[in-house]
Amino acid sequence: MRESFVLLQAGDSEESFLQIVERNVAEVIALRDDIEGVRGEVNGLRSDLAAAIRHVAVVRYDAFDDVGGRLSWSAAMLDDDGSGLVLTSIAGRTDTRTYAKGVRRGNSTVALSPEERQVLAAAIGAARKAAAARSA
Repeated sequence: MRESFVLLQAGDSEESFLQIVERNVAEVIALRDDIEGVRGEVNGLRSDLAAAIRHVAVVRYDAFDDVGGRLSWSAAMLDDDGSGLVLTSIAGRTDTRTYAKGVRRGNSTVALSPEERQVLAAAIGAARKAAAARSA
């Protein structure tokens, strides 16, 4: 019976048809294992990316009437969960003050100024827009 497979050789190869099929089946099994490994890596990267700061918004403004040039600013930097921080730099005539306020799931435990609320809403909007695009 083994002799009948030898008749179905591929070109000049000494492999029988059965050997070729066995090799191809082994390669398919290896590829399936590779795909599962890559799928696991992609899922890990998605998890890492969700925790990365990637939704950023900045608002510039004049904090005081006597200081022009929109030198003050607030920036929100959030991950996919809406957690991160709001940084604010208030430029006055003689000094500049900088504040950092933590944000968890879109809310801060510290009171936010109107500009900080505005920039936080913009960053949350960007996060929601990105999430909608990913799910579409």
